[in-house]
Amino acid sequence: MSDQTDDQLSRDLRERVIPLLREYLNTLTEIAKRAHELRLQQEKLNALAQKGVDADEAMSLQTRNIYLTKEISYLQELFKRINTPASQLAQYVSQRITHSAVEDLLKIELRLRLGEFEAALLNARRAVLA
Repeated sequence: MSDQTDDQLSRDLRERVIPLLREYLNTLTEIAKRAHELRLQQEKLNALAQKGVDADEAMSLQTRNIYLTKEISYLQELFKRINTPASQLAQYVSQRITHSAVEDLLKIELRLRLGEFEAALLNARRAVLA
């Protein structure tokens, strides 16, 4: 590669790829957090239902459970749509770290961000598909 191409790649990695990693790290973290919260709420509702409640409260619990199920379904659908491109982004970054002639400090930053991103992706996958 020429120096100009290496410079352009470095610029693209800094200006486009790193912000994407940050943005979707936050998105994946929020998806996982929300999925955990919803599942905990469902567990609490199920525990209350097991205790035996009157008809009005049973209806309320059932309505809340339907809402939680719909929210979880939404997160599952959102994650399904994000999962493949997020995995492709991780693969792209990994390849650039391994095969590109970019400066060492940039490679280090990319490795760190990629590690966080991949951990968030795995956590979101586990939380949503549990």
